[in-house]
Amino acid sequence: MMMRDPEEEAAERKAKAELEHRKLAKRAAMATIGWEDFLQYFLFHELSWIAREYYSLVEPGGTEIFLAGANDLVSAWIRYRWGGENRNMEGLEVKQDICEDAAQKAELDLSAGHFSLQAVVKYVYHYQKCHLAAEKTAGWNRADIDAFEDVFHQYSHGQEQVKAKELWDILRDLGQEFPTLEEQRYLLSLVKEADADRSGSISFQELLHLMRMLQEDEKVKARQRENELLVKSGMALEDCEEWLHVFEACCPDGMDCLILSDFKSLFDVLELDYGMEESRTIAKWLKDCDEDSNGQIDFGEFCNLVQRMWDANFAKIRVKAEEAKRKSEDAKLEEMKMGNQSHRSCNTEVREYEPPRNWARTVSEQVEEELEPHSPVSVDMIKKLEKILKQSEAES
Repeated sequence: MMMRDPEEEAAERKAKAELEHRKLAKRAAMATIGWEDFLQYFLFHELSWIAREYYSLVEPGGTEIFLAGANDLVSAWIRYRWGGENRNMEGLEVKQDICEDAAQKAELDLSAGHFSLQAVVKYVYHYQKCHLAAEKTAGWNRADIDAFEDVFHQYSHGQEQVKAKELWDILRDLGQEFPTLEEQRYLLSLVKEADADRSGSISFQELLHLMRMLQEDEKVKARQRENELLVKSGMALEDCEEWLHVFEACCPDGMDCLILSDFKSLFDVLELDYGMEESRTIAKWLKDCDEDSNGQIDFGEFCNLVQRMWDANFAKIRVKAEEAKRKSEDAKLEEMKMGNQSHRSCNTEVREYEPPRNWARTVSEQVEEELEPHSPVSVDMIKKLEKILKQSEAES
């Protein structure tokens, strides 16, 4: 057996270590950019919806959209998320003064010719906040308003406004607790913001806006939790986007989570073969991945479960997933061909099939081009990633 050159072995080890460091730096960069530019504003499925709308508005051969497209997207989002007769919204149309306010908060120059997805995500987020702040009902549906009103009238004693003590009781009855001094100070700052007429008392309309602010705090926590679960899973964001479609296909109508019985749909979609042993394995993994122990699997937990299945090649999931993806793309291609035949018969424009754009893959490609794995920025992002992973490990 020939002895290898020690210098050659050392060079191979160095190259391998450099490759692993680059992978770590890329993962850290995607985790940082994913949160700072996208996931701090919307949950993953909401972001995916916005991205699909965004790319549908991009001109052929382009990469960004114009201001009219950005406002069309804002309008589509407001109608999609806040439309419906039970909300009693005063208006769903885009308003110029709110656009200007939202653009200022999003640090968006409306005079610019075109806008990136990152800029539009931020713009939609701030427009939504400004729009709800201008609504008398703050966007609550009729059932929520009735529930809030019942509690409000218990403490208002026929008056149109309540003082601090009554407000405290109302919030307690609505499930809002502020046990620490820091939380109580924070609540006071929100009350001052909600007290639009500076009367020192809170009207029912102001209560609705206060409850909206408190709900937004809960949404921030939900987005932070989902992001940490995605990072913990180790799944690339572009793969999360692919698996989101499977997750949504398996969720019961109107639900955004899965229970054990729903996983039969997952197995059916991917055509996985499984028996008693596989069922027991999945049951154990479900319990492990149910981070909040509520008996349901949300999307962040789902990504942790799928990554575990993928790493173990559970029921040959890697091959089955590729087959399912290929079948889906073939079906879309066939649908496009049928549509083009119809276009030809009508002498209208024939379109070429383009796979749907994956927003995270686009971001990943940009990160790969600009990545400097040993730069101070990369080192700092790696430290942030390692901190998240250590916290997740400690909590586990």
